[in-house]
Amino acid sequence: MRPTLSLWSLSRYPVTAGVGLVALAVTLAWWAGWDLSPLFMDVRAWHGQPWRLVTSALLHVDLIHLAFNLYWLWVFGTLVECALGRCATAGFMLLFAAVPAAAEYALFEGGVGLSGVGYGLFGLLWVLARTDPRFAGAIDGRTVALFLGWFVLCCAMTAIGAWKIANAAHAAGAVLGILLGFAIAAQGRPRVALGGLLFGTAAGTVLAATVGRPYVNLAGQVAPELSYLAYLDLEHGRNESAAARYQQALELDPGQADWWYNLGIARARLDQIESSTDASQRALDLRPGDEALRRFLAALKADLAYRRQVAGDQEKACRLYRAALALDDRQAVCWYNLGLGWQTLGRTEAAREAYQRAIALEPTNEHFRAALKSLPRATGDPKQAPIGQGPSEEAIQEAVRKLIGGCPSVSAVFSIVMEVQLGLSVAL
Repeated sequence: MRPTLSLWSLSRYPVTAGVGLVALAVTLAWWAGWDLSPLFMDVRAWHGQPWRLVTSALLHVDLIHLAFNLYWLWVFGTLVECALGRCATAGFMLLFAAVPAAAEYALFEGGVGLSGVGYGLFGLLWVLARTDPRFAGAIDGRTVALFLGWFVLCCAMTAIGAWKIANAAHAAGAVLGILLGFAIAAQGRPRVALGGLLFGTAAGTVLAATVGRPYVNLAGQVAPELSYLAYLDLEHGRNESAAARYQQALELDPGQADWWYNLGIARARLDQIESSTDASQRALDLRPGDEALRRFLAALKADLAYRRQVAGDQEKACRLYRAALALDDRQAVCWYNLGLGWQTLGRTEAAREAYQRAIALEPTNEHFRAALKSLPRATGDPKQAPIGQGPSEEAIQEAVRKLIGGCPSVSAVFSIVMEVQLGLSVAL
């Protein structure tokens, strides 16, 4: 194996040296307490922030992690840059940073560190040392034993819970490096075939980290990230997308009251009041003590009752009004509309009681008093009452606004993702 070059040679290898120096600076800034969350690998890499696939490789957890990766980056990177040039080296490093990051994210969580690059360069040089005279002696037996032994040790320690290592990134980097090495060494059709295999491997990894992640991820982080994206959609008025993503998240983890709660908002905004009511009921079942949720569900049921009342289904309307008032009996308009329903159905005493409850809540409301006076003193043919009063529509609007104000903030929801980051896999 070639002797390690002195650091005085930094200027001769600008790509390798540059990557190493940036990684050093970024890592020290992170250790100093700077907020570098935009550099971590998470779901936002697929939603307008693709740089995370690469920048996550610059961060390192501790001194050993940093020293190990920078040493092998310098040893391997200078060999490749000397023989194949700066552009090729830069391209290889981007490939070995991005695809292993996607592999780790697909199977587990977002990782940090240059290990994918290190294992990628190792795999590349392991092949080229045997096929290209320019790399003769680039990898010796001790180096091979070290990298293989370290990989096995990391897998074992991760399996028993002693360490948390990004083993998928290590493996993906090595596989990509080996395929790239064989593609470089081959000629003619074999080179084309190997290049296609390399491209297919990279593309398949990206697909696994995006559309395939719900099916291959072993860390249970898919649902929280879907809910985070759904919340962003909800905040920006993309209600159909928000509803679809919350539905996906809840299929994976149906025990989250906040997600059912926000799904109810999205569906209410889409005027899907029945399904919004169902979602909100699920949320309340999970968190029965939440008064804001209880009021929102009551307003939804009242709005649904009003729609039934306008459609002429008084029996259904009255059942829904009673359900709404069981959740929140302080809705004067709801009592009034219930009274109208009872009056239309000929249930005078029930209507009288409902009107009286409405007046007790709003003593100065002339509509309520007039409705009560319209009732016959004894049982007889009911007077035809006007169909429900419009303010119930305002009630649902106000409930939605209150709910949005009471939803977890973006920062609160994002803390789910940040919890993943705080427990990042270390890519040694």
